[in-house]
Amino acid sequence: MPNTKITKSRWETHFQYGKWIYIVLAILAICVSNLLFTSTEYRPPNSNKVTIQFVDHYAMVNDLTEDLAQTLLERVSPEDETLEAVELFSFTFTGQGADSHGFDKYYVELYVGENDMFITLEALARKIVNEGLALPLDEFVESGALTIPEGAEPLYMDEPIFDEDGNRVAFGEKHLYGFSTDPLVQLPRYAQMSHETGYAVMIHSCENPETTLRVVEELYAEMSKPMELVIVE
Repeated sequence: MPNTKITKSRWETHFQYGKWIYIVLAILAICVSNLLFTSTEYRPPNSNKVTIQFVDHYAMVNDLTEDLAQTLLERVSPEDETLEAVELFSFTFTGQGADSHGFDKYYVELYVGENDMFITLEALARKIVNEGLALPLDEFVESGALTIPEGAEPLYMDEPIFDEDGNRVAFGEKHLYGFSTDPLVQLPRYAQMSHETGYAVMIHSCENPETTLRVVEELYAEMSKPMELVIVE
């Protein structure tokens, strides 16, 4: 009869040769639990959140940006009780054809229908407008829901006109499509982006434009504060 008694020496020998199996199993268990949590985690519907993307040759949000998102939510949610979340994200896109990853990410984020505002380079802002993916802002200025932030330059462009196949065939009347990031002196701090060459543009799929504009108004107010002077002793 074989000796199947588990002894300390046998266990140590087993673990010495089989420890990588346990490590792999532990990693798989963690991945599965994270996947289950992510897939079951509650996410507000698009109509109940405001999502803003920072896009530049290099852009990256940080812990300060997460704190800012919570601050914006606390300021605006009393005015719109349906607002459950403010999301500030970023990705890098050079706008060049060689940047295939950024190119794919750019179009996915535009067409997925979950983003409300892009704060991005002027060239990309104009590209969004020319592709018919931006929402004109004239009516919000007329209704008083939007005031161009102090120090920001308005972005007026001709409205693109498309045929039934989605091909741009002409341009129509000029509309307001966005405003510059010139006042956002804190933009490098929050998203590692320059504030001198960008525009804020609302995406056509935005489901709650007035609340989005209120969030952007508060974002401009916060990011326009003078940079703190750091004294090194």
